[in-house]
Amino acid sequence: MRAYLAVRDTNRNEADKATASALKDAPSSAAFHNNRGIALLRAADADAAEKEFLRAIEIDSARAAPYYNLAILERWYRQDATAAATRFKQYWRLSHADPDSLYAELGHGPATVAEGGTSK
Repeated sequence: MRAYLAVRDTNRNEADKATASALKDAPSSAAFHNNRGIALLRAADADAAEKEFLRAIEIDSARAAPYYNLAILERWYRQDATAAATRFKQYWRLSHADPDSLYAELGHGPATVAEGGTSK
């Protein structure tokens, strides 16, 4: 629970410590790998975050959150709207919750970037 709350707080160091600690206690927890991925993404380590999200999917492919987080990673950290849309479709098959309103941009194919034009 501490790791879950830390990831949602603004203190990146606390999130890093809490999620790393949680994984030491339960290395086969998909939820903990997903939370660790969120902490790493917030620390701008997209590659390490991706590994954690993929590990969460490997452990529990029916868990929707890692796909959602991968969509965010692809769209806003890697600027790859096509990959983001693919990840979002994987997520959407499992859940229709949309806490960040991504469906409007990623649920209908390639997204339009704010500067105009379309991305990849």
